[in-house]
This record gives sequence, C-alpha cells and structure tokens, in this order.
Amino acid sequence: MTKYISFNFCQQYLKRKWVSTGLLCLSLLCVTTISRTHISNAIVKERSDQLEVENASSGRANFEELLAGRGPLYLAPDHPQLIQYVRQNVLVPPSQLPYNLTHPDKDSSPEGQTKRALKIVNNMSGGFFVEAGAVDGEHYSNTLGLELHNDWSGLLVEPNPKSFAKLLHKHRKAWAANACLSPYQYPAKIPFKPAIRKDMEIPESSGKVYKYKIKEEDDIEVQCFPLQSLLLALNQTTVDYLSLDVEGSELDVITTLPLQDLNIKVFSIEYLYIPGGKEAVVQYMNCKGYIYHSSIYLDVFMI
Repeated sequence: MTKYISFNFCQQYLKRKWVSTGLLCLSLLCVTTISRTHISNAIVKERSDQLEVENASSGRANFEELLAGRGPLYLAPDHPQLIQYVRQNVLVPPSQLPYNLTHPDKDSSPEGQTKRALKIVNNMSGGFFVEAGAVDGEHYSNTLGLELHNDWSGLLVEPNPKSFAKLLHKHRKAWAANACLSPYQYPAKIPFKPAIRKDMEIPESSGKVYKYKIKEEDDIEVQCFPLQSLLLALNQTTVDYLSLDVEGSELDVITTLPLQDLNIKVFSIEYLYIPGGKEAVVQYMNCKGYIYHSSIYLDVFMI
C-alpha cells in the first residue's frame, strides 16, 4: 500500500518534540500536501473504479463494508452510489415547523463567532453555512443567528445521536446529518467519545481563562462521510462560512477537501485539541491559500 505523510503523523511528532518541531513538521506537510492529495485521490479513484468493475461482473457489493472504509475497496467521495446513499439515508431536510428554541432571544454564540462571521462577509443575507459539531443546534451554535436574522441556509453535522435528536427537536431551517466528517477521502466508521460539559479551566494565550464543562461517555462507533460527499449530495459547491469543531481532527478534515473545486470563503477552526494550537492552524491554512483574520475564544478565523 502506498504510504504518505498524514497530519496524524504530525500530531504524534508534536507530542514527542513539542511545538517548534511540530511546526517544522507542518512546514513539511505544507510542501507535500498537494502531492499527498493527488496520491490519495488516485488510490481512492482506482479502487472506486475497481468497485464499478466488480459490480458489473457480480451485480453486488458489500456496501456496508464500503461505508465502513475497511477496504480493500474504497468509495471515492464523488462516487454516484455514495452520493445517492447520502441523499436518501443521511441528510434530513430543513424543518417546516416553527422554531422550538429554549432561548429564542439569546445570542447562541456568546463569544461572538456568529457576529464575526457576518462582519467578514459584510453582513450578507442568504448565505450557506456548514457547522460540524453542531451539538443540539442551539446552545453554543455558531450558525443559528445567521439562520434567524440573515436568512441563511446550511448543513448541521452532529455525530452524537443524543445531541442530534435534540437538534432535530429545535426545528432548524437547515439540512442535518447524524454523522461525522471523515478524516479520510472516503467514508469510514470511527470510534467516537460523546461528551457533555463539566468544570474544566483552559488558559488562553491572552491570559484569559475559559471555563469548560465536559463529561465523557462510553465510546460509540459513528459513520463518517467526506464533507465533499455531503456537499455534492446537496448540489452545493459554495460555503460562505464553515465552522469546524471536531475535537482535534479539524486539519485532517480540511486536507480531504478539493479546495480547487469548492468555494469556501470563511473558516472558523477550533484549535483546543490541535497540537501546536492556533499557530499550527494558521501555518497549515496558509499552506492552503488562506490568511489569518482574527481569533475568538478557541476559534481562529481564516479567509
């Protein structure tokens, strides 16, 4: 099997050598990221084409194994069979019912991420967002305000089944998916540790201390899809605001994106669990052609 540098390698390297060496690793990844993406796409495309041949000869394929990403065949993110599956079995359409919010008049992003995103896009109306790590769709939501006050639509992605059930009960006017974003360029099932908040203090570089509440629950296995697959299923190639809070896999998810085919205008990326923190995220996104705009709380905005 072809080997290539992954951000997980950088994460392990950072744990051993600390930030300065980790940033050197990110620099190496910056140089190799284009070739890595082409190699990985070629591997997935070749195996996806092989699936077509096997389907034609046998008339069947173990689709569940393909969704689990356990090889030896992989589904390319734009494979028609995968896109059809996502449309029919994963995406939940926007609710037609009245909102069912706990605090309809309260700013759902108390640190100001929603206002910052709007400021960057000149207070535009009718935009499209993606929020990965949407939780219950209201509390700490970075996108609810866009939907309520600026007529945005979008996609809410939440892997925790309990949180997703609460999200649907909020009657958001956005598409929703009970899934996670795959860190690979194909669908996969990945262990996931659901969490709720508990007391925890996190010092920020500014000197401010943020208080968190996180309580971990037992691991569950969740289905993950490439973000590209979800967007193709929605016939959407422009994302005005992408909010990523996926517990340390943010840069892996970004690596899977064919940014030359997508128009993603604004990123907010949580850096709490990323080795190297904000500096690592900024350097990595610079590699991808984005520049630093600002930071709020534990999120860095790249445009």
